[in-house]
Amino acid sequence: MPLTGVEMSLTGSEMPLTGSEMLLTGSEMLLTGVEMSLTGVEMPLTGGEMSLTGVEMPLTGVEMQITGQVIRRIRYTR
Repeated sequence: MPLTGVEMSLTGSEMPLTGSEMLLTGSEMLLTGVEMSLTGVEMPLTGGEMSLTGVEMPLTGVEMQITGQVIRRIRYTR
C-alpha cells in the first residue's frame, strides 16, 4: 500500500510533463497557423504567375505573326 502511494505521486509528477506537451502541441498549432498564412501569401504569387503566363500567351501570338511575316518576306525575296 505505501508503494501504491509512491506510484500515485510519480504519476502526479508525470501530469505536469503532459501539461508541457500540451503547451508544445499548442505552439505547433501556432506554427501550422503561420504556415497556413505563408501558403496564403503563396497563393497570390501563383495568381501573379498565372497572369504572367497569360501575358506570355499574347507574346507567343505576336511571335507567330512575326515569324509569319518573316516567312512572307523570305518568299517575296525569293
